[in-house]
Amino acid sequence: TNGVYQKPRVLRLKGKSIVEEIAVVKRDMPNMYFEAVTISGAKVHNETKEVVIPPEKRILNIAIDPSSKEYKPGQKSKVKVRLTDSTGENFVGSTVVAIYDKAVEYISGGSNVPEIKEFFWKWRRHHNVSQETSLARWFHNLDLPNKPGMGNLGMFGEMAVEELQSDHSMLTEMSANTGKMRFGGGLGGGGGGGMHLRGAMMEGMAMPAGAPMAAAPMMDAAMPMSKTMATGNAMPANKPSEGYGGPALVQPTVRSNFADTALWVGALTTKTDGTAEVELTMPENLSTWRIKVWGMGHGTKVGEGQSDVVTNKDVIVRLQAPRFFVEKDEVVLSANVHNYLKTKKSVTVKLDLPGEFLGILDSSKTPLSRTIDIAAGGEERVDWRVKVKAEGEAVVRMSALTDEDSDATEQKFPVYVHGMLKMESFSGMLRPKDESGKITFTTPTERRPEQSRIEIRYSPTLAGACVDALPYLSSYPYGCTEQTLNRFVPTVVTQKILQRMKLDLAAIKTKRTNLNAQEIGDPAKRAEQWKKTTHWKENPVFDNDEVTKMVKDGVQRLTEMQLSDGGWGWFSGYGEHSYPHTTAVVVHGLQLAKANDVALVPGMLEKGVEWLKRYETEQVRLLKLGDQVRDKKGDWQKIHNYKLQADNLDALVYYVLSDADHKNGAMNEYLYR
Repeated sequence: TNGVYQKPRVLRLKGKSIVEEIAVVKRDMPNMYFEAVTISGAKVHNETKEVVIPPEKRILNIAIDPSSKEYKPGQKSKVKVRLTDSTGENFVGSTVVAIYDKAVEYISGGSNVPEIKEFFWKWRRHHNVSQETSLARWFHNLDLPNKPGMGNLGMFGEMAVEELQSDHSMLTEMSANTGKMRFGGGLGGGGGGGMHLRGAMMEGMAMPAGAPMAAAPMMDAAMPMSKTMATGNAMPANKPSEGYGGPALVQPTVRSNFADTALWVGALTTKTDGTAEVELTMPENLSTWRIKVWGMGHGTKVGEGQSDVVTNKDVIVRLQAPRFFVEKDEVVLSANVHNYLKTKKSVTVKLDLPGEFLGILDSSKTPLSRTIDIAAGGEERVDWRVKVKAEGEAVVRMSALTDEDSDATEQKFPVYVHGMLKMESFSGMLRPKDESGKITFTTPTERRPEQSRIEIRYSPTLAGACVDALPYLSSYPYGCTEQTLNRFVPTVVTQKILQRMKLDLAAIKTKRTNLNAQEIGDPAKRAEQWKKTTHWKENPVFDNDEVTKMVKDGVQRLTEMQLSDGGWGWFSGYGEHSYPHTTAVVVHGLQLAKANDVALVPGMLEKGVEWLKRYETEQVRLLKLGDQVRDKKGDWQKIHNYKLQADNLDALVYYVLSDADHKNGAMNEYLYR
């Protein structure tokens, strides 16, 4: 195990056979290997046998004894568990108990917990023979220094034909027993090649260091049912009533505690007699409940067991409704009533809608309480059409009452608002001749005042919004190609616009205010506080020296990042290649920079334009091949790489090349198509 084995034993045979006794211990489970090696007639003989050691004595038997096979909803229940070993003796160990709705397995396709015995005992040790003997070693001739050596005679050197055949059969046999065979050098010529035989290296099979005893079933957290969750509207169970649904009708407990998991106990240790017991209150689902128990104890003894119990009633009402409601909806609520009594029954079916969220549409035609006859073993459905009136959490309660047994169920449903969060945006401007402006909009009547807000933002110039954004670009920790470009190009463009408008940048710098509509107070004071709290100290657009430095650094970095083919990738470096989108963005930015009097490195922009031209030409070729495939013309079946239509990237490249006074007529046609 793990590359370690017991000390080999050397046996001396006086006859043709010998018997050796080897003790088998617990650590040898579940299997072990015996390997025998002997040498006879200058040949190595090897034999390996696997011995299986079954782990029966490590298996636990688990008996599950519930207090009853059938329960009423909300009834107290006890489950007794007993562990015994393979000999039937009581066993003290740790157990895990899970009780869950069996219907979950029908949805999921079965339990997600594998069989615990297979988890611990399905693994087996593996053994690969590894052997090396001196019989497989060959050496060169040993020649004296500066003396001629003995050569081989004939086609096969020092080996005769008979010897070759004998050696070949021996090598074939040894190869079958030992695995791989490696030849170092030729069989003949020169000083005679060395030949080596190597066996396969043994692969150690590691035992699991530890594993969890059992995984939790597919349900979520535990839901202990220690209390009956009957609502305040429930009547005492199994007592006749004179005023609720008619005389001598049994009043039910309203079922509202519905769960997927009834109980989950992660650690339950058995007593000296091998038993342990759990108590719970059964959920109020009418379903089959699966009880699963996993056990584990000293010596890695494991086992598992399962049993089923049911919660049932003779008269059942099943509530049928949508999973949620929306205001102004009209929905149908249905009561499916089952009569499992031995006789026909007159059943009073009633609907209760407490609260203001749901209301019956026409109580005169469909009263909340109706009486129907249901045959023994039969089923009937009663429908009510209701209106969803308000947002919140609606409660729906249904009951089916007879003089022998009754049932009632209650569920809560979310009611969502009939509407959505919406934002309306408007914009306008004041011309120099205007002194005021007006925007007209309509406020919805049905709205939530606490979620309604009017927000007005204004700026004395459109350039002011551009100026406010520049510091966030210039101070960004740039690294890639696009971020390098966007650090200086927008600043240059904005500065040029302000200068062409013949605005005094120094004056704007001293008069700037904080125009954030969400802040109150004096604008000048807010501006001073704004400068102190932001991550940048100064807007670069007002500092010509800073803009010049940004442009110089940016152009130099973009020049260094340009690849040898003229394009740009995300980053520069070994293994990088040009991307059409990145190259188009950079070329477009450099075109803007050049238009705003930025000095570029000669040939830098031109190389980028040529790369885009080559890319566009290749896309046109692929689109033409796509036409052949679509129209099934020419040898279209041999075409593998093609495009069926121009895309957004083609439009971007075409747009950038248009600014470089280059227009591809074929691509123009594909874009219009």
